Amino acid sequence: MRAIITDCPRQIESRLIRDIPMLIDGIDIVGVDNLAKQRYTLFFNFPKTMQFALVRVDVTDGDLSQIF
Repeated sequence: MRAIITDCPRQIESRLIRDIPMLIDGIDIVGVDNLAKQRYTLFFNFPKTMQFALVRVDVTDGDLSQIF
């Protein structure tokens, strides 16, 4: 199973990225953001066992093929 979280560098979304794997075993988390705001510090200290991938894309572009 895969969870896709948009606008992932924000506080609430980064908390979801940390908490979802504790609730659902074996889930892959995909964070989607264009990183225009450069809030990279929210990506530090993720658990080493967590499956997380960051896709840098603007969801308003319409080309979301790299997410799925």
